[in-house]
Amino acid sequence: MNRRTALALTTTVLAGVALSASDAMAQQRSLKEQLVGTWTLVSTDVTPPTGPKRQDFGANPRGILMLDAGGRYAQVWGRADRPKFKASGNLRLDTPAAEYGEAARAFVGNFGTGQSTRRTRPSPSDMRPL
Repeated sequence: MNRRTALALTTTVLAGVALSASDAMAQQRSLKEQLVGTWTLVSTDVTPPTGPKRQDFGANPRGILMLDAGGRYAQVWGRADRPKFKASGNLRLDTPAAEYGEAARAFVGNFGTGQSTRRTRPSPSDMRPL
């Protein structure tokens, strides 16, 4: 084996070791560290113990979930086909209560602090990173 071949082989082996070491380091992060970031909503399928599966926000929901390292979160979810409010000079005063009710059933937003009791990573079909 000449020097050029030995050098190429050594470089390849060292690069492989370095890549596998960084892979192992990434896998050692806690679940909390893996979940920190911004995620887009993919589905909201709910299967209650006493009934059939349902999609509370439709087949193609829209939403975002933000999780920070300090345990704070903010989320907004809604139906893609949520009806738009009618144009108005004063949306709050001119919109009938029934229309607000329909809009509220197709939207949810909240924020706060908390922690999960779930010990495993959510399924990729639950959410995806931005």
